[in-house]
Amino acid sequence: MVVRKRLAKMVQDVENKSLGLFKTIELQASAIEKVRGEIIANIARKKQEWLDKRAADRAVGIITSYKKQPDWKKKQQDQIKTAAGQERDVIRENALIVLNLGLLYLDFIDACRGGFSARVEKCIQCFAVVFQGSAAKNYARETMHMVACLKKIWKPEL
Repeated sequence: MVVRKRLAKMVQDVENKSLGLFKTIELQASAIEKVRGEIIANIARKKQEWLDKRAADRAVGIITSYKKQPDWKKKQQDQIKTAAGQERDVIRENALIVLNLGLLYLDFIDACRGGFSARVEKCIQCFAVVFQGSAAKNYARETMHMVACLKKIWKPEL
C-alpha cells in the first residue's frame, strides 16, 4: 500500500513537471512565432518602401543611384596627377607592367625547364599576387592554396 502511494505520488509529480514544461514550451513557441511574424512584417514593409521609392524614381525619370555617381572624367584627371603636381605617364607604366609580367613568365618557364624548385616557388608566389589583383578569382584562390601548402603543410623535402 505504501509503495502504491509513493508510486502514485511520483507519477503525479512527473505529470505536473511535464505539464509545466509543456506550458513553458508552448509559451516559448508562441513568443518565437510572434517575433517571426514581426520580422516577416518588417521585411515586407522595407521591400514595399524600396519598391515605392524605385517606382517614384522611375516616374520622375531619374534613378537616384545614377545621381550619386561621381564625374569620372574629373576623377580620372585627378588620378593622373601625382602629389608633386606632375602628370603620370600611364602608357609607360602599363608597358612596364607588361614587361615585368613577361619576365616573370619567362623566369617561370626557365625554372621549370631547369628544375629549380625554389625559383618555381617564388614565381608561383608572384603569380598569386598578380591573380589577386585581377578578375581571375579562381586562379587567385588556387595559387594562394598552393603557396600555403608549400609553406606550411607539405614537407620541405618535397
